[in-house]
Amino acid sequence: MLSRLVEALGVGTAAIRLSDGCVTDANGALARMLGRDRSEVVGRLASEVGLVPEPLALERLAAAAPGRVETVVTTRAGVERAVDLAVDRVEIEGEPSLELAVRVAHLGDQRVAEQALRASEQRYRGIVESASDGVWMLDELDRISFVNRAMAEMLGFEVHELLGRRAMEFMAGDVEPVGHLALRQRREGGPTRRELRMRRRDGGEIWVEMSATRLEDEDGRYTGAVSLVADMTERHRARVAREELELRLQQAQRLETVGQLAGGVAHDFNNLLAVILNYAHFVRQQLPEDSELRADLEEIRHAAERASELTHQLLVFSRRETVQPVVLDLNTVVTDTERLLARSIGEGVSLVSRLADGPCLVEADPAQLEQVVVNLVVNARDAMTGGGRILIETTAGEQVVLSISDEGHGMEAEVAARAFEPFFTTKPKGAGTGLGLATVYGTVTQAGGHAEIESEPGSGTTVRVYLPVASGSLSPGEPATVDGGNGGDGSGTILLVEDEDAVRELTRRILAGSGFECLEATGAEEALRLYDENRDRVSLLLTDVVMPGMSGQELAERIAGAGSGPPVLFMSGYTDESVVSGAGGRMLRKPFTADALLRGVRDALGRTV
Repeated sequence: MLSRLVEALGVGTAAIRLSDGCVTDANGALARMLGRDRSEVVGRLASEVGLVPEPLALERLAAAAPGRVETVVTTRAGVERAVDLAVDRVEIEGEPSLELAVRVAHLGDQRVAEQALRASEQRYRGIVESASDGVWMLDELDRISFVNRAMAEMLGFEVHELLGRRAMEFMAGDVEPVGHLALRQRREGGPTRRELRMRRRDGGEIWVEMSATRLEDEDGRYTGAVSLVADMTERHRARVAREELELRLQQAQRLETVGQLAGGVAHDFNNLLAVILNYAHFVRQQLPEDSELRADLEEIRHAAERASELTHQLLVFSRRETVQPVVLDLNTVVTDTERLLARSIGEGVSLVSRLADGPCLVEADPAQLEQVVVNLVVNARDAMTGGGRILIETTAGEQVVLSISDEGHGMEAEVAARAFEPFFTTKPKGAGTGLGLATVYGTVTQAGGHAEIESEPGSGTTVRVYLPVASGSLSPGEPATVDGGNGGDGSGTILLVEDEDAVRELTRRILAGSGFECLEATGAEEALRLYDENRDRVSLLLTDVVMPGMSGQELAERIAGAGSGPPVLFMSGYTDESVVSGAGGRMLRKPFTADALLRGVRDALGRTV
């Protein structure tokens, strides 16, 4: 009778076993509340049929017994219904259980909404607290009203330490308030992301990606903002490193292109200089000692020699200059060079050295490496118009590093990026050639290293040269030089190969004037024909290296492959030292004088092949 009354009143009843949360009994009214048949309720977990929101809720119900609880049940269709529970503890078949009397709660719409809101807030709070990204909410004064654990850990604080503090306290640099950002983003069509720096508790800085959304009340008034914050520090570092690498690659590619152009120009220019130098010498020899024209010709010679020095620097920059690398101690080079510079560096400028304690072994051409130090120190001196200190440092580790710093006016970033380019200079017109740093670049890269510049306006400049650590031991002394004065009476036949008509005619004239016979060829194919016709007569192959079609090196190899070939003397305005070693010849650098040509020829004829 009592059970029928309960059923009629629409009161659902159920019994739940506490040990596992299983529904052991339920009436039809309860089943209808849940949108199910009674058979679908009995024997299943209370959380599965929607009778309790989650398994932990059963413990809260047990704690409330005996008593009443307002809660929410969920129907089979997923609809939440507010209910009023009368909860009591009972034992059913010796098992601790809960007996529930469930009726639909006649709550007002506002209270139902409040309950739904609380449930929603609990769900979203769980989501926010478990998020790996930072979340914080700010009020209208940009004060932190909520922050999740991830955000607090990102900044190095506990959650409670951040509440009530202004967001701007944690912004690094010139950053607009988050509320202003949110307003601007709203006007621009919704939340957008931007990268900025934030300051941690320990004083360190992190890069974050932040999106801020403006919050408003019913009247559209600003009430605060909510921001999602992702830590982008590692990604930012990787991007910066990639951009720096790309910039260095672009600079290297640009310098490589300029170097190829410079090498080609130097090659052609050296041919012209050889003609100018020697024809000026020919004319001077024919003039009386008291002729005023001899002084004019001497000026021509000086100008040509100066031009030759400039092309030499271009060749060093383009890494097409023959070098004689040896293992040496960079500290010794710096010390020796410093002694020379100390007397000529000028008043008001002091040189200070901080050299590594141990040796800094590198493999490089001694003269060229000395020139690197000289060029960098002179550049540093010129940057300090009012005097100052030049600091020279060396360190050795995975690489050997030479650093030269000045206290000058410094350079803008776009100027520093071009500093290694030939003929680029910040000095007044006529005060420099713009080849000092270009020569440094060529020497260093030819030795397998690289150079970089660090400079800011008003903060001076530091040039760092990085060189590989030499794998061998310190060379005992300077490499032996070849004595060009081996004698010789100027007899013999020389196969002369030169594609530049003026240089070929000049060379023939010098050789013929010393008693040599010349077979002239304008290229490799003609030279091979002449050699086949005069194989027994040819005493020396004198050939340019760079020619259209077949190079001088290839020509020498072809002639050597045809049998017992003659000795070889190469001529070039630029070359790689492998040309000499690979083809078994010697090198005569253009532009050459008559004396240098004859010494080279006689020296080559004195060698056994």
